Amino acid sequence: MRLDADILRLAVELDDADVEALRVCFRGRQYRAGQTIFREGEPGGFLILVSEGELSVSTRSPGRAETKIGRVVAGELCGEMALIDPAPRSATVTARTDAVGWELGHDALDVLRRNAPSAARAVVRAALRTVAGRLRRLGDRVDSEARS
Repeated sequence: MRLDADILRLAVELDDADVEALRVCFRGRQYRAGQTIFREGEPGGFLILVSEGELSVSTRSPGRAETKIGRVVAGELCGEMALIDPAPRSATVTARTDAVGWELGHDALDVLRRNAPSAARAVVRAALRTVAGRLRRLGDRVDSEARS
């Protein structure tokens, strides 16, 4: 598992020391196909930068079956809202294939904020871009359904 290329996508504007700080703070994880990584409603303590494979995102409404709402592939973030908002997880994430991810938790982000603030800002910016992109797609979906 190599984090270098994945980090560089997150942090193109960072110097070598900040990139090294990211390397130290992210923890590599391997997920088996079908493995639940986190569940809707659980406390969110980390985000994942997917390096290999594909994750499936789903929600469950009261009295309804689980609904697949998205997928996360290599180079994308998942669980990023946990670092922005302390609310419980808004979805369940499962490995659709064998996958590799790099987890960054609250504590590690706090270390980055203290010791490598530029690296911490890069992670938060990437998380906010991910959230904004998902909101944009949701808005498009709502508009499309309203026109139907």
